[in-house]
Amino acid sequence: MKIIQSLWLFGKYGSLRNKNGWLAAEFHWMSWALSSLQLSKYYKELEIYLNDNAEAVLIDLLELPYTSVNLYPGNIEVNEEAWALAKIYTYSFQKEPFLHVDGDVFIWKPFESKLVDAPLVAQNKELALDFYSQVLKEVNRDFRYIPPLLKSLGQGPFNSCNAGVLGGNDIHLLRKFSHCVIDFVARNEGVFIKSKSTNYCMLFEQLYFYYQAEQSKVPISYVFDIPVDNPLYIGFADFSGVPHSTSFIHTMGKLKQVPAVCNHLSKRLRKDFPETYYKIL
Repeated sequence: MKIIQSLWLFGKYGSLRNKNGWLAAEFHWMSWALSSLQLSKYYKELEIYLNDNAEAVLIDLLELPYTSVNLYPGNIEVNEEAWALAKIYTYSFQKEPFLHVDGDVFIWKPFESKLVDAPLVAQNKELALDFYSQVLKEVNRDFRYIPPLLKSLGQGPFNSCNAGVLGGNDIHLLRKFSHCVIDFVARNEGVFIKSKSTNYCMLFEQLYFYYQAEQSKVPISYVFDIPVDNPLYIGFADFSGVPHSTSFIHTMGKLKQVPAVCNHLSKRLRKDFPETYYKIL
């Protein structure tokens, strides 16, 4: 099973200065560096899909250790408010089993064999997180087109799954999921442009994936078997345990704005990969 990553970098403020949710731009690039360098320790082949802006930084400037670099086709456009669509396109291109790993995920051991053989894989199950009910209510109110799968879900509460790691062996279902989401976003393009909500991305990538699997009666295997019911994801950025008691970190969402998390990230990169750390500075 191959490991892939993806980045569509919006150049509004200059690609190199792009924070992408982090406290400062340097932490954004330290995250990509540590993620790819750690993955390359355990996997000989590490593939990435990106646009020109992202290639200029990750490949040309930082020379991160990707064995295959794929530029998105010129006919693909990703709106900044629907940023996760770049990942969806990446899933749709795959013709063999894969695990997509986000650029803010860091591992200190290879993924378990149960994931390598699983039909579908995600980071963890999410139990009844409130914002899914709220964003689905907004979708039902404001969107021109709602896929039958989302229409069938009712009022909630809803389960979902985290897509920090996502993929599997069932390529047919993964591509079906991807094409349904691409169609969903295309039919509601104007809504996404006007919206400033990032929750729409979590809905069409994570919620939709979970219920597509459930509808198709295909089980999802998880990196973490214990479900998460707290949207703060407490404990998922514990650098103090690396590498002995902590082997997986995902600095998602608001964790990127925590100074201690950013400092731990930079110190870990400086300790383990000093050449890349100083190149970023």
